[in-house]
Amino acid sequence: MGSQRRFFSSYVLVLVSMLLASLGYAANNDRYQIVGRVMAKGITATSLATLTVSLSASAFPAYQRTEVDWDGNFGFKNLRPGTYTLILRVPGAGSVRQNVEVGPTKADERGRISTTLEFASDGRPAAFNVTSVRRLSIPQQAVDEYQKGLKHLENQKIDKALKSFRKTIEIAPRHASARNRVATIEYQRGEYAAAEKQYRLILEQRATYFAALINLGGVLLAQGRHEESLEINFRALEARSDEPLVHAQIGYCYYNLGEFDKSEEYLKKAKELEPGHFSFPELLLAEIYKKRLDVEAGVRELEEFLRLHPDSARVAEVRDSLAALRSQSPQHP
Repeated sequence: MGSQRRFFSSYVLVLVSMLLASLGYAANNDRYQIVGRVMAKGITATSLATLTVSLSASAFPAYQRTEVDWDGNFGFKNLRPGTYTLILRVPGAGSVRQNVEVGPTKADERGRISTTLEFASDGRPAAFNVTSVRRLSIPQQAVDEYQKGLKHLENQKIDKALKSFRKTIEIAPRHASARNRVATIEYQRGEYAAAEKQYRLILEQRATYFAALINLGGVLLAQGRHEESLEINFRALEARSDEPLVHAQIGYCYYNLGEFDKSEEYLKKAKELEPGHFSFPELLLAEIYKKRLDVEAGVRELEEFLRLHPDSARVAEVRDSLAALRSQSPQHP
């Protein structure tokens, strides 16, 4: 059993390192644009001009922020291939989050990827957010330093951004956003012990801070500490049951612990919540089905991966695996 567990661990850590390091996108120096439009029901044209959209990358330090124009249009430029998270913020009403894959297959001839963010207002104000009270107690010097860090991050001056975020924490030790920025950059750089320390400090101050919960779960998973990761991820699940990454990370943990039925359950839920999610649940599901000798199910997962992630660096490898699986099936001669 011990050797089997080590196999599970090494296999999943390879997958996790792939996700954290590059999310499996083919390396190139091309740059792309996201061209977006906001479709907002219950919001006037005047209000549209007050909306903002921010962008961050899943696997490497990146940040941009832009305003929505009167017609609901927005855009981001100079983007390297990868998965980006867009967040539309509607003052007093809430926010919308959407992941967008950027790469040559998704782009038009001018390197543009089009997307739409939809928001429907129910006419009720958003619930009061106690975070705003905390922000009132943050010194202006810390606020200014944090904004300076975001600007450095937007300009891809990562070391300068880190310096500003760390200075923000020195001024205001309870500035969770700044500490989360530091931890996330460390996480993306593979500095897992340092990132873990920062996430735990955030959770000591704010036990339900979701970004720290989900990212700590990922950091522990990347270090092979699967039982600990499972505990943290279930705390994240309680806070936000509709987040696909939480389900995917739980699925990875269970796979690594040899509990394939539970792994399948959570990986399939991740797919249901967001088809084409950047955690690539299709690949791990294909492995589960191969272990069960369910060739057809494995073929379907690999075919789905190729359809959803055509720019992945793993495409050639997955095609080879798919061909080998098909050769075992009478339905795929």
